Amino acid sequence: MFEALPTAWLAPILLSLAAIATVAAMSRTLPLQNVIMAALTVAVVSIAISIVSVEIGLSPLGYLPDFGFRLFRLVPWTSPLLSVVIILNSRNLARLILRPWRNRPNPGIRAILLASLLASALDFLLETFATQTVPLWSWQTPFVSFITAMLALVLAAPWLINKKLAIR
Repeated sequence: MFEALPTAWLAPILLSLAAIATVAAMSRTLPLQNVIMAALTVAVVSIAISIVSVEIGLSPLGYLPDFGFRLFRLVPWTSPLLSVVIILNSRNLARLILRPWRNRPNPGIRAILLASLLASALDFLLETFATQTVPLWSWQTPFVSFITAMLALVLAAPWLINKKLAIR
């Protein structure tokens, strides 16, 4: 009666659910429209940097066909979702780690730097898994992922600031 989903769709479905869960979790502390704009900013920056790095030969990135259809014939449609999940969850973890020091000067800069390092570390581990265990793509240079995370966090930062006034 019911046909089983092909296994090729399992990873994109789980990645889509992870992106939805990330946005939903962030909307508990920030307005939903800000979280959606931050996620869109991260996705657009991720696509742009991936396309530019592939086009100029900075990163020898090659995706296998199991990762989904391509945007602009270069980047799979699930790649921006993966960036949204990694970068926004790294930002939340950086805020949690830096909570005791939030009253010091420049807490936002520290959070962006720590979130970029966390996103790059997770991306480095994920790329090791995705290139050797489950071949989804070929190797990407680590500094490209750090630049992607840093630029995406800097551009998304205005959307991720809680602008509600604290009532005391």
